Amino acid sequence: MSCFFQIGEDDVWNPANLVARTFHAEVLALEKVFEVPSGLGPITDDECRIDNRDFTPFVATLLREYQKTNHTVLRSLLEGVIGVGLVLLERAGGSDIPSLKNPGEFWEERRRSLSRRMTRG
Repeated sequence: MSCFFQIGEDDVWNPANLVARTFHAEVLALEKVFEVPSGLGPITDDECRIDNRDFTPFVATLLREYQKTNHTVLRSLLEGVIGVGLVLLERAGGSDIPSLKNPGEFWEERRRSLSRRMTRG
């Protein structure tokens, strides 16, 4: 089984349920840690709606936190959610936040690499 992640009318990702639940839980945990809404709704009937108005600044916040710390473990913990988040935003039509339009070479390569492995359904 799998779960559809949707932004607006677009199915932006269709991972296996275990992957979906793991990503969902990580996002909700980081939402609490950084005290910023993620825009991720509940997983209901194998679907999860994402409100892009909150998800875009959420990913931007994680990227800023990543860039301002030199703590290797924190960076490692953030990398997965940021990478997936960049793919989802790109699939939803991009972002108006400059740091997300040009996140840097590391993140651009990460986004491309993940995107090839993230099915839409």
